[in-house]
Amino acid sequence: HPVADLNMNPLQNLVVERAVSDDADRAYPLLKAQIEGMKKASVVATVKHFPGDGATMKNQHFITSANNLSMSEWNRSFGTLYQKLINNGVAAIMVGHIRFPAYQKAKLKGVYPPATLSKELMMDLLKGKMKFNGVIVSDALNMGGVAGYYKNKFESAIESFKAGVDLVLWPDLAYMDSVEVRIKRGEIPMSRLDDAVKRIWGVREKYGLLHKKKDIFRHLSKEEEDEIKKTAREVANNAVTLLADQQKEIPLNSKKIKKIAIVNLSYIDRTKELAYTQKLLREKGFEVDTLIHNPIYFNWQDKISYFDRFDKVIVAFENRYFKPLGSSMLKDKEALGLWTMGMLPPEKIIAVSYSNPYYVNFYFDNASIRINAYSLDEYSQKAVVDAITGVIPFKGTSPVKLDHKIMR
Repeated sequence: HPVADLNMNPLQNLVVERAVSDDADRAYPLLKAQIEGMKKASVVATVKHFPGDGATMKNQHFITSANNLSMSEWNRSFGTLYQKLINNGVAAIMVGHIRFPAYQKAKLKGVYPPATLSKELMMDLLKGKMKFNGVIVSDALNMGGVAGYYKNKFESAIESFKAGVDLVLWPDLAYMDSVEVRIKRGEIPMSRLDDAVKRIWGVREKYGLLHKKKDIFRHLSKEEEDEIKKTAREVANNAVTLLADQQKEIPLNSKKIKKIAIVNLSYIDRTKELAYTQKLLREKGFEVDTLIHNPIYFNWQDKISYFDRFDKVIVAFENRYFKPLGSSMLKDKEALGLWTMGMLPPEKIIAVSYSNPYYVNFYFDNASIRINAYSLDEYSQKAVVDAITGVIPFKGTSPVKLDHKIMR
């Protein structure tokens, strides 16, 4: 599922970790390349979540989200992005549990329904004005964002199909039987089923999926595995982004900077994964004998001097969507660990985010060295170590505007 949402609100925890940018023009070539790569492997890419998520804090897993942009704002952002993807032949689009008040007129129970239940957004806008000829897929029907408009999940699936969804995600087992019965009773026009079948079979034919292929699932060859690893290294090396080096200390020299501690600020303890960074730094001659997860301030306030023995402290951020649920900013033990780190001299801090691109500048805007790495996989960890020690240059540029007004 290539994510065509845009990072317009840094507090939107789902989108901030999954979207590729906050800018439609920057997102399009990245999504286009992802879709084309999937197509080469006979995988149908389903772009999501129309009409676009990321402009609000609302999480559609709990409640109906909203795209509250004006039509002109939407046309310049999500509208432009989706139209380019449609013009380039994207085969499937997932509609989200997201309302779009600037376009909708019809209300359901006094409010605008989500796109998954909106004939206006699917039939009029997406299939009509935007001339999308592929398959519309619903987002999961067990989510809070689509609940409450009809008496149960089963009826929501039926109404979603009636409104324009071609492929319903996770309906009840009796769904198809009920669609057939309701067509026979005249509650659903046969043309609606014909439209869905035509679109689904058209995509299957286009991707050569009308007949089951014996080799559709197979083990990767050694050459393919090597190519994947090579690509992963290149992506990580080109992505790692230097936000600041205030004292011009990079490349770090193990003769001048000898002792380093690694402190992990995250909802889930990632010190096990960060042991790889520890290993890489040790191989380069640094003394790295300390890995700490969320040093809670109330336990550490009288022990801050412990960090005096270190020349540098790498503060490693890592959170992912759903972990934790809620706002994307630090909370509870993560925040208390941040409090402890905030008591250290800023010139001692090397702040690195392996996830949320806003963390570093927001929480450590005065840290001596600030880096975004975007992922905690071993390729990204190695890219960070190689970059701060001068083995490779910092090539990355931020995919989002870090001076967003919410973060000031």
